[in-house]
Amino acid sequence: MRNVVRSSQILLLAVLLATLFTIAVQSGYAQGRKRSDVQIFSTVLRREGFFPPKAKAKEGVVYFLVQNRLGVDANLRVEREQGNARGVSREFVRGGTASLARGKWLDSHNFTPGEYVISVDGMPELTFHLSVTANGR
Repeated sequence: MRNVVRSSQILLLAVLLATLFTIAVQSGYAQGRKRSDVQIFSTVLRREGFFPPKAKAKEGVVYFLVQNRLGVDANLRVEREQGNARGVSREFVRGGTASLARGKWLDSHNFTPGEYVISVDGMPELTFHLSVTANGR
């Protein structure tokens, strides 16, 4: 029975990623981007943290899927990290909810080069790091 549940979860993930890729490609073409310009990443949120915990992307539109396996609704924040001699601060970029009922948060954003963190409100130890580099680097 457990293998059937795991197989159905893998199939659901494959369908979600295929749908996400189709949407990303279509919107990329509509905005004049090439297929190679479309960037997608997926991460699973569990009590132990995000898996995988980090990713790299080039500047531009990035589509992301956060699958919620916490067992509770997760209010997510995307923030840009900015550092100076006094330390690191974070600037809010966007937010959303990976509800327990839907089980995921699907979104996109036009990222500029820099370091970004996706975190869970009330659970600061759960973070996902996205490093965005300039095109051509």
